[in-house]
Amino acid sequence: MIKDLFSGIAAYKKAITLIFKEKLWGYIAIPILISLLLAVAVFGSAWGLSDDIGSVIASWYPLEWGSETILKISNVFGGLLVAIIGVLL
Repeated sequence: MIKDLFSGIAAYKKAITLIFKEKLWGYIAIPILISLLLAVAVFGSAWGLSDDIGSVIASWYPLEWGSETILKISNVFGGLLVAIIGVLL
């Protein structure tokens, strides 16, 4: 299993070497740019929507005692939820 892991890493090294050798960066730059833009959009949305979703989740908590802690935990959970859905989509 460890041997396969190192074999996979070596394959990536060979691929990068081939990309440099054959000057194929033009074919890789656009997918990299698209991936970076999508990552920024997904995690920016997660950051922005975490408090909104957290407030909805925290509103289900019926007691006043500990509501601030529940709100903070639900904000984190809401951000993770948006990030996971964004990554899956």
